[in-house]
Amino acid sequence: EVLGRDGFVIAILHRDPDTGELIEQPEIITKGFIHPEDGEDILSGATEVVMRLGSDTSLSDKALQDRIKEKLSEYVYHETKRRPMIFALVNEVP
Repeated sequence: EVLGRDGFVIAILHRDPDTGELIEQPEIITKGFIHPEDGEDILSGATEVVMRLGSDTSLSDKALQDRIKEKLSEYVYHETKRRPMIFALVNEVP
């Protein structure tokens, strides 16, 4: 029901397993939430939120996923007054 009404947002991050640093800019995927051409500012802001959180190398992958879900949910609600499902995937890439 939530997916049909508010859609979803997926944040995908790639981290170095040794340093915990981001290897590349996070990827944000949305479906049923906003149209990419209508929400470029929102997607840009969401990417900034994820990058800021991803730069904290002291967090474990699980802690980072939880923090991203929490903060991205707050950001999206603040900007749109909608609550899409938020998924965060953290991959360690050597």
